[in-house]
Amino acid sequence: MTGSIKFDASQPADLLQRSAEFSQILGQRLIIVAGSTHPGEEQMLLDAVRPLLQSQPEILLVLAPRHHYRAEQVERLCQTLGLVTVRRSTNLNCSPQTQVYLLDTMGELGYLYPIADITFVGGSLVPVGGHNPMEPASHGKPVIMGQHLRNIQDIADRFIANGGLLRVASPAALASSLASLCQSATQRQRLGAAALQTMAENRGALKLTLRLIDAQLGE
Repeated sequence: MTGSIKFDASQPADLLQRSAEFSQILGQRLIIVAGSTHPGEEQMLLDAVRPLLQSQPEILLVLAPRHHYRAEQVERLCQTLGLVTVRRSTNLNCSPQTQVYLLDTMGELGYLYPIADITFVGGSLVPVGGHNPMEPASHGKPVIMGQHLRNIQDIADRFIANGGLLRVASPAALASSLASLCQSATQRQRLGAAALQTMAENRGALKLTLRLIDAQLGE
């Protein structure tokens, strides 16, 4: 057993350039990136963020559904709630009035995590089993997930034990955690640093695995 080689994933070569481009598109905002969301989770996230917008209009929620074909459904939900929404596929920049940025394209979520202030990883507030929190954690971002983590339980346990992942058990707890993080840069930095430390402590499995394979081939 060498560990999980997922901790050793490298960053794309164009990460800095593409992230800077998204920073220009979104503007100087307090950015919450909710990645790989599933049906039901968008409603919970929007319900949690809407009250915060009244006192902190600089908040921008980035919604990235796990399946991009759900974009129209998610956009209708945002509009029904009266939220000013911009879709990535329109190539429009966010204005100061934009409240939700809908990432309805494929392969771009990883470029948004570096410019996030807070992240949520989906498939965890609904019984999907959770998606991998390593990508936002590798950028030192605070990570929130729900209670449904069976697909990544061993990885999630490492982050939770280290204080690098905030697990919430209900929509009310999600709203409370988001409110707390939006109001405290210190708390965001502490959680992000713990997430980054967890990544660092678990790297090395890939090199060890390759070394063991090389030793076997050498025989």
